[in-house]
Amino acid sequence: MKNKTEYIILIFILILCNNCQDRLSTVKLTREKSIDILSDSILFNKVECLTSNSNDLFFTNTFYDQIVRLDENLSLIKIMGKRGQGPNELLDIHQFAIKDSLVVVLNGNNRINIFNINGELLEEHSLVDVSIRFGTGHRFYFNGKEIIGSSSLADNPLTIYNIYTREQTFFGEKYEFSTSEQTAIRNDRFICILKNKCIAVSDNLPFIEVYDLDTKKLIEKYDYSKIKEIEKSLKAIERKESQDSNSNSYYTLCRDICIVNDCMYLLFVNHGEEHRVDKIIKFELMPSIKPVSIIELSGKTYSSFCISDNFVYGYNSRENTIEQYTRSF
Repeated sequence: MKNKTEYIILIFILILCNNCQDRLSTVKLTREKSIDILSDSILFNKVECLTSNSNDLFFTNTFYDQIVRLDENLSLIKIMGKRGQGPNELLDIHQFAIKDSLVVVLNGNNRINIFNINGELLEEHSLVDVSIRFGTGHRFYFNGKEIIGSSSLADNPLTIYNIYTREQTFFGEKYEFSTSEQTAIRNDRFICILKNKCIAVSDNLPFIEVYDLDTKKLIEKYDYSKIKEIEKSLKAIERKESQDSNSNSYYTLCRDICIVNDCMYLLFVNHGEEHRVDKIIKFELMPSIKPVSIIELSGKTYSSFCISDNFVYGYNSRENTIEQYTRSF
């Protein structure tokens, strides 16, 4: 009888521990500052790819096809590029990457543009003869000579492209969906690099993948669907999908990611009764993936974010403002 009682208690403790793991603590941030216009009267519209570099803030103002650089006071330092198809001009841009003092842009005009940190065009590389285009809607990585990102190819959704030798390799796990259209459009990933590992995150599935960059093999895959907030959002997506007959659309779960100090931060979409995109999950990546906490912003809908040494930045797409929060975690 004693053994049976101890067994029941042990099971109860294990259940409690699992629930504790799934229920993450929440850190609510207080907005310190926000701006909705630059000093030269340029409004914010469709801001993407917020990126911190040496504590300056960079982002794409896609309405104007420009990359903007601000300081920590959210004062304008530089605007890079202008809309057009000529040298130093950008067209239909969304994502860019920064490596040391280089800003690398995937130009919608079949080019790769490389600027220095002061906005001067250094190099331009044509992608006209490259058979597989990059997925331009998700973050990519640049290591000084290679772009690592989504390939827009379902069978091999990730690619490494050397801009100087034009060599291109493909890898990555393919996910099958109910239709060929869904399979084609839902295999892109957000990409970050940690040491010699490629961290790939789907925008519509609750998976974080880790690939070894030498072997291109999947070495870890973490399913974060058991986090309570994610579990609720997935159930809401399932209900919506059962009522939606459009095979060329899907519901996103992850809106943006960034890596800071061996931790990954993931901005997720809450598809509950009130649609919100205002919470960021913090994951430890070393020695293995582990959810740590949730960081909550003060608004309701954000499309991009980043984290510097001192601040958290978010683009509030409902109010068209860039917001600054003191980093308290």
